This record gives sequence, structure tokens and C-alpha cells, in this order.
Amino acid sequence: REFPYPYADDSFDHVLCGGVTHLFAELDSLFKEASRIVRGDGLFAFTCVEAINGKDESIEMPPKHVNHDQPIRIYPHGESEIERLVEKHGLSLEKSLTFLLNTDKPQFIDKRFKAYIAMKRGVAPVTCGSL
Repeated sequence: REFPYPYADDSFDHVLCGGVTHLFAELDSLFKEASRIVRGDGLFAFTCVEAINGKDESIEMPPKHVNHDQPIRIYPHGESEIERLVEKHGLSLEKSLTFLLNTDKPQFIDKRFKAYIAMKRGVAPVTCGSL
């Protein structure tokens, strides 16, 4: 979780972040880095545990539910927070989809998740090379 990531600016056509954002209390650094390393007109796709009715209270998952030796804190993120971060870091929100997690873990019953696709605004750099 150290920033900056060891990649040059505009290194990737797409950046995918699935099943990770709920481990971060704040997403600003993650969005900043994703925007930095994705090329112009590239996509940043990610999923979030959705905050319902603006409530973003974290959930502590006991070790037995996460196959880990210690509890893990889960952080939901609301749509307004995501929209603010997308705009702040030079991205535009292209699509989103809400879905329910299919699980037997009681802490996640009735929890909604949301998948997002954001595009980096700007023109992709043109490179010249020999054929």
C-alpha cells in the first residue's frame, strides 16, 4: 500500500481494482495513483462496498469470516464520495452497476456492492516507432 506505485506516468491502458477499495478508509491516494499511471482515455475500473443512505460506517469482519488471523475492517464508500474523487483526479464516470454479494457471511447480508468504470480525460500520447 505504498504510494507512489513503481510505474511511470501513463504506463497502462487500463487499471483494474476489484475487491480492494473496501480495505481503504480513504481512497484519495488510490485514485491519484490510478489516474497517474493510466494513459489518456484509459479506463480505471473498480468495485466498492456501497454506503447506504450516506452511512459509511465501517464493519469489522472476524477472523473466521475472512480466513485471516486477525479481524479486518471493511470500509463502504458512497456514490457522492466516488463522484468527488473521480472529478478531482481528472477522470469521468462512464458506467456503474449495483449488485448484491452472494455470501453466507452475516456481516455482508443485504450489503450492496457497486462496480464503476471511469475514463481518464485527455488524449492518449502518440508514440512513433518503426514497423
